[in-house]
Amino acid sequence: MNQARIAASLLVVVLSACKAPAPAESAAAAPAAVPAQAAAVSQGAASAEASKPQPAIAAGKIELTEGACNKTEDDFWSFFQDYVNREDVRARYTAPTIEIRSYADPKKVLGSEAVQGNGAFKIGLVDNMWSYIEPSRADDDTPYDRVELDLRNQGDFMRMNFSKAEYAPNDDLIKKFGAPGAYVFQHKDNCWQLVQELR
Repeated sequence: MNQARIAASLLVVVLSACKAPAPAESAAAAPAAVPAQAAAVSQGAASAEASKPQPAIAAGKIELTEGACNKTEDDFWSFFQDYVNREDVRARYTAPTIEIRSYADPKKVLGSEAVQGNGAFKIGLVDNMWSYIEPSRADDDTPYDRVELDLRNQGDFMRMNFSKAEYAPNDDLIKKFGAPGAYVFQHKDNCWQLVQELR
């Protein structure tokens, strides 16, 4: 009988120790976000970092990596990784109409496209490497071409230039090929939104 009381008391102590922390304790215990890569860092090295799980914060009903909506290059990399990896983020943070401009002369407007007509986002992470995604090759077993990314901070705009690229086994860039492109994100409504594609 004495052993039963001791066991019951021990169970109560263990269960009370497992109770969830108060909200303030929970916020203090949340890990800080892993800093994203700076634009000058080789994107070959950035690809491994992009696949790591990141802590999330609520941004409306969409969860983003902590700090992703801040107006710094490092935080934009966090936003960009969320944008590339998640369809819900792309749906929320893409303007209803995308302005299409010339890559060679960004002041030259070529037209605009509704999101549905704009086609798939052309940058993705495949095997932890930035890749050029071609929807027409979805059933093709050949590997996607890798891309070289070049982020340009333009104040309230971030321009992500991309080119198909060939890399050495050690991830050194060998050459770029094909027509370059760019996506332009504008900081509005307290976060980034895709507003232009340069072709």
